[in-house]
Amino acid sequence: MISFSRTGACLVFVTGLLAQPASPTPLKVGAPADERTLHPGETHAYSVSLNADDLVSGTLERSNRAITAVLFGPNGNEIRRFSPGGDAAQLRFTAEQAGVFRLEVRSSDKAADRTYKVRLEKIVSLDERIKTVPRRTPESARLVQLRHDIHAGQQQALAAFWEEVRKSGTPLVEPIADDPRYALCTFLWQGDSHTRNVVVYPYPGTNNQDPGMDFAMTRLEETDLWFLSLRMRAKNRFYYKLAVNAPVFARSFPDAGTDAEHRDYFAAALQADPLNPRQSLPDYAGYKSKYDVSSIAALPDAPAQPWADERPHVPKGKVEKHSFESAVLKNSRNVWVYTPPGYSEAASPYGMVVLFDGYPHQTFVPAPSTLDNLLAEGRIPPLVAILVASNRNRDWELPCNPTFTEFLNAELIPWVRRSYRVTTDPRRTIIGGYSYGGLAGTYAALLHPETFGNVLSQSGAYRWTPPPDPKKPDVFDPLAEANYVAALFLARPKLPVRFYMNVGSDEADTVGRQNSQLNANRHLRDVLRAKDYEVHYEEFIGGHEEINWRGLLANGLLALAGDAENQPDATAARSK
Repeated sequence: MISFSRTGACLVFVTGLLAQPASPTPLKVGAPADERTLHPGETHAYSVSLNADDLVSGTLERSNRAITAVLFGPNGNEIRRFSPGGDAAQLRFTAEQAGVFRLEVRSSDKAADRTYKVRLEKIVSLDERIKTVPRRTPESARLVQLRHDIHAGQQQALAAFWEEVRKSGTPLVEPIADDPRYALCTFLWQGDSHTRNVVVYPYPGTNNQDPGMDFAMTRLEETDLWFLSLRMRAKNRFYYKLAVNAPVFARSFPDAGTDAEHRDYFAAALQADPLNPRQSLPDYAGYKSKYDVSSIAALPDAPAQPWADERPHVPKGKVEKHSFESAVLKNSRNVWVYTPPGYSEAASPYGMVVLFDGYPHQTFVPAPSTLDNLLAEGRIPPLVAILVASNRNRDWELPCNPTFTEFLNAELIPWVRRSYRVTTDPRRTIIGGYSYGGLAGTYAALLHPETFGNVLSQSGAYRWTPPPDPKKPDVFDPLAEANYVAALFLARPKLPVRFYMNVGSDEADTVGRQNSQLNANRHLRDVLRAKDYEVHYEEFIGGHEEINWRGLLANGLLALAGDAENQPDATAARSK
């Protein structure tokens, strides 16, 4: 095991399955990472002794994705897992109680040795990272009444309020009488003697700016009730988390340290709202703790999302998983192919939709259930969907990359046409996705309109510009003029391509960077319409989040495929 002593700030390493060394080697906080090898089936255990509300920050670097780290509390219960999407993870957590915490490093590889490095960077006490937050007066009529009842000596008023909240869930939403376009959204937290502050994050309506105490809750009198009321658009739908005992950020208090380290502390404190039963799906590994999911808020006028969820009596299409090797990209990826109910190789060629970020398009933004529901009500013709996985090179592959586009046109689509009964008519072929996926679909249609005749873009990342350093393709200049993609279309003759585009009101520039998704989408829309392209465009109230895209995917399919039923298949027409 590894034991931690606050005096001297060090960790002592002993492997879990091997004999303990006579003199354990200490690993000091801030010292170089200690590298170890995991043999097949082996587990290494570390422990750290903490005070309640201590914040721990460290790193796990690994040679293979088979390695994960699991954190256990003083009572032996599993708290959370650290399984990075790439080669490294931040080991950040807060101690909800005093005692000895155990971190186990495991490998699922049963055939080969795997190496890793663990480093403990900081342990920060609550008093070291917290500053006082100014108090606010309640705006919520319900909280005003509660405060009045408490002042009047009604002993059970607070307990009755919490019972009411547990039944109804949070946030508390109240109308604003003089402006029905807005609602008052009140976030709540039931604190204890350790609670110093609670911050709502990401900050609704702010395009997810760097954390600041403007979104910190206020304690109601001397009670255990903490609250934050925000005036928000009544059509808003968004994810959020709560950071309990979060650090005050350097931009608010210049002597509080660097923004980078405070973002680390802040991330360690984030968790779902325990009073809100509506939560996002877990991560790719399927593990679900309060730290791994976000809470969902939908205000009263948020648009319905009738097409996304599975319906029990609707016929289901089939999803097949393939591993696709690319000679062009020199890598491999998963590709899922959805075929509609009743799919037949003897049928006329099916229309096709290609979507990037293949796994999220089965879970967070569910294409199969959306297609099933639209088809069951006769709103679209049967379609075959190609859901293309992104790998760790997503930020290089998707943004305006001619090599990736060549992979799509020369390898992936020919394979789909050989393997499935799909069209060769670009008018019945849709490509796109969300964020970089919308950008990639747009660029593919620009270079190969003979293959892709329709673009479905959700919050397309059109603020992207070519990176200043070609060696860092995923880092572009946020101060550069957006509109790079619009200029590409402006310089070319009109192409036989149709568009569906959406973008959120909160994807705006609120900090003077002169570059935002909202402005870039509007500009591309205007350029396309000026060149007489068919563009279906809508703006939703909300931010750059799957919770909005999941409902709007159907709108894109209806716009681009809903009227395709009467379009003849070009391949069939030539064969007659």
